[in-house]
Amino acid sequence: MVEKTIEIKRGQVLSDILPNKEIPTNTILNKTLTGCGATYGEIVHAKRHSIIIEPNVPVILGKKAEHPFLFAVYEGITKEDVKAYLAGEHDGYRKIITTPEGFDKKVLPAMYETHTPMYDDYFLLLDECEKTIQDVGYRGDIYLPVEDFFRFKNKAMVSATPILPSDPRFEENGFKILKLVPTYDSRIELTLCTTNNTVAVMRKLLKRLENETVCVFLNSTETILSLIYALRLQGRSRVFCSEKSVRKLKQMNFTDASETLDELAPVNFLT
Repeated sequence: MVEKTIEIKRGQVLSDILPNKEIPTNTILNKTLTGCGATYGEIVHAKRHSIIIEPNVPVILGKKAEHPFLFAVYEGITKEDVKAYLAGEHDGYRKIITTPEGFDKKVLPAMYETHTPMYDDYFLLLDECEKTIQDVGYRGDIYLPVEDFFRFKNKAMVSATPILPSDPRFEENGFKILKLVPTYDSRIELTLCTTNNTVAVMRKLLKRLENETVCVFLNSTETILSLIYALRLQGRSRVFCSEKSVRKLKQMNFTDASETLDELAPVNFLT
C-alpha cells in the first residue's frame, strides 16, 4: 500500500489539517499520536452519517458523555432501540458508536429491517483497528465487522499503532496509509524496570508513589487480583475492565471493579 505522510504541529488536531476536516475514504490512518482528535473530528466535523466501531465499552461511554447526541450501542441497547433511532427526526447527521458485537448483532439488522442504504449512505470508521488482529484469538466476534467493512463505499481504519493487514481486499479497494508526522518531539520520558520479581518492584514503586494516583495497565484479571492480594491493596484499589471480567471478579469476591471509567482509587488497574 502507498504511504503518504502529513505533518501535524503541536496544538493541532486532525481536523485542522485534513481536507474538509474528514478522514479520506479507503485509508488506514496511522495517527502515531493518541488524543489527536481522529474520532472527535468524525463525530463533530465530518458532514456525513457515521458508524464508529470501538473495541471497548468504556471508550464508547466516554464519547457518549462528551457528545450526548451520539447514539451509543452496547449491552442493554437493543436492535429495536437502533431502529427507533434511525426512524427518529435528527438535526444534522446520524452518528452511531458501537462495539463490534453491537454492530453485527444490532446495528446491521436494524439497518436491514429499516431498509437503510447503509453501504452507500454511511461512513464506517474502525477505531483502534490493531485490536481486530490482537484480540481475535480470545474474542472472535471482534472480527465480525471486517466482512461488511469492505461493502461500505466510504470507510477507514484508525490506530496509533496499526498492524498492516495482509487481506488482499485492501489492495483491491485502493487503500492508502496516511501517517501523521509530528513536527515536534512527541516522545515521553520512560523509566524501564527489568525484574524477575514483579511483586517486589511493584511494592517499591507504590511506596515511591504513595501520594500519587497510580494506574497500572495489565490485560489479565487473574494476575491483577493476585497482585492486589499480594500487595494488600484491598480497599484502596479499583479494577476497570470489561463487563464480563467485572462479573468474573465479583464471582471471586472482589467487588471494586467497574466497566465504566469513573472515580479513581489510589491504585487503579486497567485492562
